[in-house]
Amino acid sequence: MMEKINDADISKVVSSLKFRRPRYKYLIFSAAIVLTTVAGYVVWFKYFSPQAQSLRDWQKYAVWEKRYKDQSAADKYGGQTPQETLNLFADALRKGDVDLASKYFVRNTDGSVNPEVIDNLNKAKADNKLNNLIEALESASSAGSSINNHFGFEVRNEDGKLINDIGLVKNEYSNVWKIESF
Repeated sequence: MMEKINDADISKVVSSLKFRRPRYKYLIFSAAIVLTTVAGYVVWFKYFSPQAQSLRDWQKYAVWEKRYKDQSAADKYGGQTPQETLNLFADALRKGDVDLASKYFVRNTDGSVNPEVIDNLNKAKADNKLNNLIEALESASSAGSSINNHFGFEVRNEDGKLINDIGLVKNEYSNVWKIESF
């Protein structure tokens, strides 16, 4: 037969048992800490580390460089020789076409025409000095040989004194000569 268990016996048995939480909760908590640490490590190295920043900078540069090369290859304003470029530039000035004349200059790294060049040509046009520029271009003589796709012209007065240098550089992507300095 069964003995009757009283409340006092039950409380003795319960108090003798140690209260233990199930182990799976500790395992889940430990796994969560490990996963959080690993995720933080991955996020750091993928997005915030110096190496990740360097990689993003390099990727931006690669995109910029491709765009620059494509724009440079599409730039057909210039001659096959430095002299031809000067002649085309002088022809544009004779027509009073400052926008066309500015396209014979080296472009900015974003592919645009340097606004300072346009401003200077517009100022020369407004001051009726385009003829002076044309005369200078027509009197320009070679300053020497071509070095590393650079070529120079000199403009001298009647006394042989140097008045101006004109520097040209070859666009290696479209193989036309561009005015670098004037």
